[in-house]
This record gives sequence, C-alpha cells and structure tokens, in this order.
Amino acid sequence: MKTIKTFFVSFVFLCLGLVPISAMGQSLPHTFSANTAAKASEVNENFKYLLERFGTRKTTVNCYSGDSITTALQNYNHIIISGICNEILHLEATSMPHRLVILEGSSSSSDGINANGVSPPQTESSYTSNAVVYAHGSITIKISKLKLTGGTYGVESYLGPSVIIENALIENNTNSGIAVWGDTGGWIKNSTIQNNGEHAIISGWSSDVNITGNTISGHTNQSSITITRSGSAWIKDNTITNGKHAGISIDRGASADIISNTIQSAENGISVQDSSHALLKSNTVKNNIRNGLVVENNASVILAEGNTFSNNTEYGIEMYNGGSLNMWCDTQLTSPTTITGNTKGTIHIGSGGSANLCNLTLTSPTRGISAGTGAALHMRNITITNSQKEGVNLWGSTAYIDNATITGSAKQGIDMGGGAILDIYNSTIIGSTKQGIHAGMGATLDMNSVSITNNQNDGVALFGAKAEINNSTITGSTNAGIRLNNGLLSINNSTISGSTNGGIESHQQSAINLSGGVIIENNGHGIDLTNSTLFQYDDQATSYIRNNTNNEIGATMSSIGLDKVTVGGTSGSTEINLSKGSILRINTGTSITGTIWCDGSLNTGKFIKDTISLNPTTSGC
Repeated sequence: MKTIKTFFVSFVFLCLGLVPISAMGQSLPHTFSANTAAKASEVNENFKYLLERFGTRKTTVNCYSGDSITTALQNYNHIIISGICNEILHLEATSMPHRLVILEGSSSSSDGINANGVSPPQTESSYTSNAVVYAHGSITIKISKLKLTGGTYGVESYLGPSVIIENALIENNTNSGIAVWGDTGGWIKNSTIQNNGEHAIISGWSSDVNITGNTISGHTNQSSITITRSGSAWIKDNTITNGKHAGISIDRGASADIISNTIQSAENGISVQDSSHALLKSNTVKNNIRNGLVVENNASVILAEGNTFSNNTEYGIEMYNGGSLNMWCDTQLTSPTTITGNTKGTIHIGSGGSANLCNLTLTSPTRGISAGTGAALHMRNITITNSQKEGVNLWGSTAYIDNATITGSAKQGIDMGGGAILDIYNSTIIGSTKQGIHAGMGATLDMNSVSITNNQNDGVALFGAKAEINNSTITGSTNAGIRLNNGLLSINNSTISGSTNGGIESHQQSAINLSGGVIIENNGHGIDLTNSTLFQYDDQATSYIRNNTNNEIGATMSSIGLDKVTVGGTSGSTEINLSKGSILRINTGTSITGTIWCDGSLNTGKFIKDTISLNPTTSGC
C-alpha cells in the first residue's frame, strides 16, 4: 500500500505543472484537516479522482468503423485516432472527467477530424463553438499527427487551457487555424497550418504561445500570425508565406520574440503596432508587397543581429506615428543586419517615428535612410554606398549622425529641408552626383570633423538654411565648396579647397561668419558675395583666403568686415573686387596683398573703411 500511495503522490506532484493547485483542491471529493483521521475509503476516492483526471488511459478510435471520439472521452483520455472522424469536440473542464487529454493520429497522414456539416454539442457553457476542437477551463490537451479541418477554427482554447499541437495539419477552417484566447498557454510545433479563412494563428487576451518550426501559408484575408491584446509569443524557425496584412502582426499591447523565421509574400512581413513590443533576431523577410518591417502607433522593436530585409516593394523597414526601432550595436559586428533591394528605400522613419541605427552597411539602395516630419534619427557607424537617390533624406526631422561614410549617391549625400535639424560628426561624404549636403528652407546643420569630397555640385548648399561648420574639410566640389541663398553660415577651423567655382558663393541676403582658423584656397575664386554679408571678429584665430585662381573676394551689393583675415595670392593681382555699392571694413590683424578694385558707382572714399591704416593698393575706389 505504501508503494501505491507513493506512486500516486509522485504522480500528483508531476501534474502540478499542468493544473493550478487551487483548481485541483476545489475539485477533490474530500478534504482533510490537520489532526483529523482520514478514512481509507475517502483517501482512495481522492486518488481515483486524480487518476481519472491526470493519469492516462489509452484507447483507439476507428473512424471508418463509426467510432466516436466524444464517446471514447467518457472513459479514456489518450485517444489514438485512425481515419477521419466527422465530429466536433468540446472539452469543458467543468464537465470533463479528465484534466489531461491526448489526441493522436495512429500513424497515417490521413488521420484527423473533420467538422464540416457537424452541429456543435450542447454544453453547460453559454458559448457555442464550431471549432474542430474547443477547450475551455483548466485542462491540458495535446494534439499530434492529426488533420483538423472544416470548423470555424481548427483548435480554439479559452480561459485557462494548456494546448500542445505537434506534427499536425490544420487547414481549410472558415475562421482561423488556431485561436488561443484569455489566459491560455499554447505550444505549436512542427505543424502545417494553411488556407484557413482568416489567421493561421491568433493569440491574445493575456495568453502566451510558443510557435516553433511550423509551415504556414495561404492566409490571404488576414495576417498569418496575430498576437494581440496583451498576449505574448515566442516565434521561431517558421516559414510563413502568402499572408494578407502581415506575415506576423503584434498589436494592442502584445509582445513577441521573433527569431530565425522566413517571412514573405504578405503586405508587410512583420507589423508591430499599438504600444506593442518585439525583438527580432536572424529573420529573413523578403518579397512583401509593402514593407519588410513596419513599426507604428507607439510600438517598439529591438533589432538584434542577423536579420535580412530584401526585395520588398516599399521599404525594408518603416516606422511612423511613434514607432521606434533600436539596434543592438555590438551584435551587429558579428552578425550584421542586411537590407537590400527594397524598391522605395531602405529605412524610412515617418511622422513621429524614431530609430537608433548602428554598424549598418547599405549598398546600392534606392534611397538610403529617410526621416519625415517629427521623426528622430540616431546613426552611428553607418556606411551607405551608391544610393540611387539620396544617401540620407531628412524632412522636418531631427538627426544625429556619427562616423558615417556616404559614397557615390546619385542625388545628394544628405538632403534636408522642412525645418530639419542635423548634427553630424566624424563623417565622410564623397562623390555625390549633386551636393554633398543640401539644406533647404528652415533647416539647421551642425557639422564637426566632417570631410566632404569630390561631389559633383556644391559641397554644402544652404538655401534658406543655417549651418555651423567646425573642424571640417570641403574639397574638390565641381561647383562651389559652400553655397548660400538666404542662408546663414558660421565656419571655424575648416578648409575649403579645390572647388571648380568659388570656395564660398553667397546670394540673397546671406551672412557668413568666419569664426577663425578658416582656410579658403585653390578654388576658382575664394568668396563671391551678392547682396550678402561677410565678417570675422578680432577675438578669433587668423583666417586665410589665398591662392584662388581669380578674385580672393568678389562682392556685389554686399558688405565685408575683416578682423584677423589674411587675403592674398600673387602680389599685384586684383584680390578684392567691390561692385554696385559694396563696402569693405578693414580691422585689426587683417592683411591684403594685391589690389582692391572698385567699380566707381559711389563717390571716392565710401567703398573702404581702413581702421588700421593698412593703405592697400586700390583701383577705382
């Protein structure tokens, strides 16, 4: 007797992981108090009760002979099914004699349950389900090697069951293949789920599912997998094709780890939205009608290592409406993220979105990285090569870029406008077909330790924008090194050289502050001003405008104030050209070699204010 009791006690503890203790205690026929004698008959009755519910009693149902699974479940809880049974199973914890049910195919690939044309059984529950298998309450059910078809759902579980599905085929159900609702646990492994009317798998309302190693296809009316309403999921090693809205959708406060899946041929490969969260690792997301990954409505995504987003019709990755993306930087060094062949662009951060990107290489993208109104972009250690449009496009967004290399863009290396704000450091922009950096109306550029080289238009263009440039070099621009139209520039400790036209060309009421340590040399001409202002104060280091092919400074309807500026090339040439009322103020520490030429449109003496008695050579002034 001791051995039997020990067996039963051990078995009860083994089952504790499957059923809550409270549910088990409430269901026992007899309860005992301390220091109270227990009758052997009552103890045995309790053991019998537990055995019926947690032990396994196996039988075989031959569907071809007219056997019934429902009938077999009255006395057995491990059912081996042979053939296709035409019935609906309702497994209610309140009325079932078992807490563990195993439904297993005999071995044939044609074993299963078909609910087509079957009316659901009458139960104590107010809810009637036409699912092939419906489980409700504190019950554990395992389904393996079976085909489930013809119901509203293949499997539906609600309020507390634990559902294990393995090596099953779930297809052609009118709603979803598998539905896991309301504080339910699900394990779905190595199964084929296909051609159901809505989702392959939907789980939510505080449920948790593990979805591993499945083949999922043909859900053309809804997302293939949806985790919703505070649900959570582990989704790994699945192949997911031909969904509608998304291959995987995480929404309404849900969360998921999404690892090593192949997802293709939906509208979006992965969608995370509505304050949900997902971690992505080693997924392949390709050939989707819109985006590889979309993050929206205050959702967040961690992009760990090894993900690939390729050949999607819109963007590889898109965020908007508060959606955020954060890359794990260190893991990218050993297993980088790859984003290639996406038609509209690589990464787009729409209105209110944010992204923290690092250790990323983009080769020949349609457009490298773009950020829209209200978006925030943080980039570090990024290489963008041969973008078919801009390397980076910013419109009304805020961006921080550190240690980026942008090479060979078919348009601008960086294009910004609409009030965009960019801080860029320790970066290189080379060989853009248009400007290295173009800053449009209302934009603000802060540039430090940046090299802008061999761009086929201007190095930096400020159109209604303002910029502060420090410790940088701008060389080899086909047009101007820096161009201003109605712009504002402060430049310090920087060199502009080798421009085909001017080192700086300024128009339309622009202002240029040389903040010391500026060298403008070996350009077509040094600085050309039209209706603009150029100045440097005496508390700055000396700046040099020298050895430019034509004038060092040319001014039309402009004003110039020079403190501690050395202007000169070959002595005797026209170094400064003043026309149409332009004026020059020569202050402390300034030297000018060669001639200052004036066009004579004002009376003598009104062109130049020489406060230090430099007495430069003049002509027509």
